Amino acid sequence: MTEALAMHSLADLAARTAQKAPAAYGPQVVKWLEHRSPKRRGESGGSN
Repeated sequence: MTEALAMHSLADLAARTAQKAPAAYGPQVVKWLEHRSPKRRGESGGSN
């Protein structure tokens, strides 16, 4: 499995996933991350 993963870059995998995902998926993920991010700040106890 390691060899199979080494044959592809993260950019390659992201591009293939983006091609297969519905057009509305990207903006939905961005909205989800924006909504989630403020709640997560400070949870780790670090200086985010």
